[in-house]
Amino acid sequence: MQLRVLGQVEALAHNAPLFLGGPKHRTVLRCLALRANTVVPMEDLLLALWGRRPPRTCRKMVQNVIADLRDVLAQDDDPEQQVILLTHAPGYLLRIDPEQVDALCFTREIHEGLEFLKHGDREHGVQSLRAALERWPSAAPPTTGSPEQQQELWRLHERATYELAVASAEAHGVMLLITAETAPAPEYDIDHLVRHAASVIAVLHDGITRHGGTVHTEFGSLIAAVFLDYPDPSGVPGLNRALEALEAILARLADERAAVSATLMSLLSDSAAPGWGPDILIDEGMRLLVETAGRTLRPADVA
Repeated sequence: MQLRVLGQVEALAHNAPLFLGGPKHRTVLRCLALRANTVVPMEDLLLALWGRRPPRTCRKMVQNVIADLRDVLAQDDDPEQQVILLTHAPGYLLRIDPEQVDALCFTREIHEGLEFLKHGDREHGVQSLRAALERWPSAAPPTTGSPEQQQELWRLHERATYELAVASAEAHGVMLLITAETAPAPEYDIDHLVRHAASVIAVLHDGITRHGGTVHTEFGSLIAAVFLDYPDPSGVPGLNRALEALEAILARLADERAAVSATLMSLLSDSAAPGWGPDILIDEGMRLLVETAGRTLRPADVA
């Protein structure tokens, strides 16, 4: 038995799809598969099926769906691929090998790939990330699971896509760590301050993307962006584009109540570089920025 939940929910026995029933059956099976080998409370299933307003007979309907799914899962007679759906207070538990669920394999392969890259093993890192992304059914964000699960799966997809692009390129470039601290203004209300901070961060994003940079990670107002020397269509080195982006950002924020701090770091995707990995660069960049936290930030604080 193989369960596919990253896209359309499917159950396959001997590589042949099984008839699952209607949307409710697929929703319940998806919820159980994403939390395989753990108890999924009845309340969580009700929320996934009907939101905050379940019908009066909702629990009986879920019980009927569970009974139907048990019949479906019992169609696979391979003892090594057996899937068992158990009633376990306060809900249900799907007992299955995680390797039989595409979303769980996807998550495992990405974490393994990132760990390989972090320790400088680019070959195995690239292999793991490619294997994970091949499981993804489309370029669209997932509609699978709860909003939190959707967000986490899509975050992993975006991280793996970026890491694979960087690790696969024989390129040099720079990483730009940039933050813009908005000064408090007592005369403004909190809603205005929130909107102002959001607009400042939007300026950072726009300046980065307009100059061929890729936002790698965000820590609140701190953004880590990468500017690769290759493959950039313009042929302009990553350092030059990063500096152009920084100059454009400073110009746009000149009249704003925001102090910009930035750190530029060399980026090598050469496998000969020991311990290479964007996470390591981010950690170092964070350390450098923390060292400046004790003094007033000033525009164009570039190391």
